[in-house]
Amino acid sequence: MKIFTLSASIDSGHFHGNDTYESGRYSIDGKIVPDWDTAGWGYITYNKGFALSSNVAMAHLEQQMGPKTWKKYIKRFGFLKTTNSGLPNELAGRMQFNYPIEQADTAFGQGIEITPIQMMQALTAVSNNGKMMKPYFISKITDPNTGKTVKKYAPKQVGTPIKAQTAKKVRDHMQDVVYKSYGIGQDYKIKGYRVAAKTGTAQVSNGYGGYASGDDSYLYSVAGMVPANNPRYVMYITMKQPKLTGTKTATQLMAEIFKPVIVRALQNSNTKQTVAKKAVPTVTYQTTTEAKRILNEKNFDVVTIGNGATVIKQSPSAGTKLAERKRVFILTNGTLKMPRVIGWSKQDVATFCRLAGLKLKTTGSGYADRQSITFSKAIKKGQTLKVNFE
Repeated sequence: MKIFTLSASIDSGHFHGNDTYESGRYSIDGKIVPDWDTAGWGYITYNKGFALSSNVAMAHLEQQMGPKTWKKYIKRFGFLKTTNSGLPNELAGRMQFNYPIEQADTAFGQGIEITPIQMMQALTAVSNNGKMMKPYFISKITDPNTGKTVKKYAPKQVGTPIKAQTAKKVRDHMQDVVYKSYGIGQDYKIKGYRVAAKTGTAQVSNGYGGYASGDDSYLYSVAGMVPANNPRYVMYITMKQPKLTGTKTATQLMAEIFKPVIVRALQNSNTKQTVAKKAVPTVTYQTTTEAKRILNEKNFDVVTIGNGATVIKQSPSAGTKLAERKRVFILTNGTLKMPRVIGWSKQDVATFCRLAGLKLKTTGSGYADRQSITFSKAIKKGQTLKVNFE
């Protein structure tokens, strides 16, 4: 549901991703909205809150929009009515929306009933640049005796709940879930393709107006779109109260279903990943604030080295063609502190070390999963950073 809350917030002009809020717990009329990690992550941006699947972030977004606007988008996405897809006994769903806490709850998927087929239909608006398509299961019906086509079915647009630009921005945020070092969907990476995904966790009803108790009383889900920049496939998986063993999480279990199915579909359709590349602008000798603004407008992931007010070096250099969401490093004239490089590629870690003047020792291959210098610790030129990749 958070995908649609974010969509509504962006589309209605209420979303300011770099604004911050206090995560963990949020009180509405004496009722608590908790994050899945109730200790929270301190004051974080709404951009980061989405990648971390923060309930508190979504509750704030709903309140900023107001219940009238949020309810309008719920209906625009086709919730609370059947899709008329042809499935027998399809339900319309319902929601509790009378009080502020109930309205906020719907923003992260509680207090609202949504069928998987409704979810798939709504997801097409995000994957299809705002155009929502009606689900259908049969391409044509033929007469078994004559072989002639009796009836044909074709894709049908049933709404435009959000603007095309909104859909693209939402897919960017869904990519952060997979590729940011703090994103909780990193298990959904697929080599050679860019994935946009959003995981979800919902409590299971106890049948008496409340929720079941216990560590396994949850409904887990993931919605994924591939390739992220121009999706050809959307996949939605739900898993109710899975019996987990060992250290494997529900997210990892769903990834083991998601990835091979998507890869097979991509291979069968000969879908190739197309990555739009942009020229990296010149930001050297700009103020750090202005440099970050320029690079963020180009949809690059900015890594700031040092706390100085002026950029003295950048990498890649100006004019280099780079895909959106790739890292651009800017070195400032201030004190240097160690970033969290977990999830970075070997090339990105090497670029950071070169700019920061560190020596690098690596083991393994893949993406960084351990670093010898702890996050936010002051660093000096000539130090050695050891990083393990997996």
